[in-house]
Amino acid sequence: MHVSRAELAVRLRRIGVAMFAFVTMAAALAPGASAHVGEVKTVVLAGQYRLVISASPVTVPKGFALALRSSITSRATGAPIGPATVRLVVRSTSGAPEGAYPMAGVDGEYSTYAPIASADTWRSLHYALEIVGPLGSVSARYVPPDLFDKWLVEPLVLAAAVLAAALFGQGFLRLRRRGRPDHATNGRAGLFLLGLAVMVLPLVSPLDLIGDNYLLSAHMLQHLCIGDAGPALIVLSLRGPLVFFVLPRPVMRAVGHAAWLRHAARWLLRPRVVLTVWALAYGGWHVPVAYDYAASHQWVHDCEHASFVFAGFMLWSLLIDPAGHRRLSRGRRLGVAAAVFAMGTVIADVLMFSFHPLYPLYASQPERLFSLSALRDQQLAGLAMTIEQIATLGTFAAVVLVPALRARARHPAFVSGLEPSV
Repeated sequence: MHVSRAELAVRLRRIGVAMFAFVTMAAALAPGASAHVGEVKTVVLAGQYRLVISASPVTVPKGFALALRSSITSRATGAPIGPATVRLVVRSTSGAPEGAYPMAGVDGEYSTYAPIASADTWRSLHYALEIVGPLGSVSARYVPPDLFDKWLVEPLVLAAAVLAAALFGQGFLRLRRRGRPDHATNGRAGLFLLGLAVMVLPLVSPLDLIGDNYLLSAHMLQHLCIGDAGPALIVLSLRGPLVFFVLPRPVMRAVGHAAWLRHAARWLLRPRVVLTVWALAYGGWHVPVAYDYAASHQWVHDCEHASFVFAGFMLWSLLIDPAGHRRLSRGRRLGVAAAVFAMGTVIADVLMFSFHPLYPLYASQPERLFSLSALRDQQLAGLAMTIEQIATLGTFAAVVLVPALRARARHPAFVSGLEPSV
């Protein structure tokens, strides 16, 4: 059955509205779904017993140990089990016994410490809790949670992504119906979807959990994705007439009649304002005291991420100039890019060339993923920032400079600063 573009647009809008409503409802009804709430625990059912197990490596005088805790209740009634004889049996990946350790218990809560070779290898061992109690004798297998398989439910992030996709989709189709498919190409749609994925995936993938709790380098990569690479791709996809079609007609009409809003936008996109906002976002939040405070207060952490996103869109809107206002010459845009790169280099150099770890959150973390020390992890965070800025700002500089250099070679009388903006 043939479906016209108009009908397709209506259907896409309806789907977008339905998806947005669904995700918004999820945000309202399931606030506890956020990955930042509560401690991750493993529930094991064995025979007539229900176990809720949590474990983590800790530093002890002679090296490292696994601190394992478990509540044991009746599977049928939920009543605590006690007294019972419980021990933790540890085996290597080949099945060879590593040791058996009794677990002391009070009111159905049992715990023990088992020595381990290093803090980053305990997840590869095999564990079993052997229980002899009033409901029978069982062996309950414990499998440590896999950090790299933890995809998160972040309703507000998903709602924002659905809304952004719906707005882009309706604007994309409207522009094509106007007979300008040259400004609404599949390449533009691909850039937008790639930018959206670069911003959403770091917040819902295992990178979020690893960055929040284990590796500064992972957290830095997350910040660079949501605050630089993602906004750059999205703004690039919207350049030209498409940027005026993304907002629905009534909203665009209201914006056009709001003089104060236009004045505010012009003020926000002044180079001094953009550079100040970028410096406060990246420089301020990476001060160790502010960083650790944000890590321990979820609403502050959310504000931190929002500030990165806001600063990123401000910067790339100024550099790419998607609406074609041409407020800045080629030279001034390159100057803004150079200033951002210089500020980023300062932050990266502090991380790479410090003689000791700067962030207690990661320095005190006993489990070292990939066997990275806290200092090496910090150095990788600085290196990641340098490489990402070279990739984004370096590409921008090349795209802006190459046409100018070619024009200079073709026209000896070329006068810098008077040429059309790219």
